[in-house]
Amino acid sequence: MNYSETIVSAAHLYGLAGSDDPRAVPVIVSAPPPARHHNLFALAGTPAESGFLTSTGRFVGREEALKIAISSGQPMIEHPSRHATLLFSEDLW
Repeated sequence: MNYSETIVSAAHLYGLAGSDDPRAVPVIVSAPPPARHHNLFALAGTPAESGFLTSTGRFVGREEALKIAISSGQPMIEHPSRHATLLFSEDLW
C-alpha cells in the first residue's frame, strides 16, 4: 500500500456477473465530495462493493480506505457512530 495516497471520493464498484463477453469490465461510479455513497445509488442498481477512489485512481474497499486515511493524516470528523475498522464518507466530509 502506498500511504502517500489519500481518499478523494466515495465510489461504488459494479461487477458484471453472468457476462460472457470478454470485453466486459467492472465499472466504478464515483462523485467528488460532498457526495456520499447513497448519492451514487441513484445512478445504478446495487453495487458489488462500496468503497472509495484514492488520489492515484485506485478503487479501495472501506477497510483499506480507513487505513489510507489514517496513515496519510487526512482530517477525520469525530462523531459517535464512527466505525473502528471501516471508512464512511461521513468520516471525511
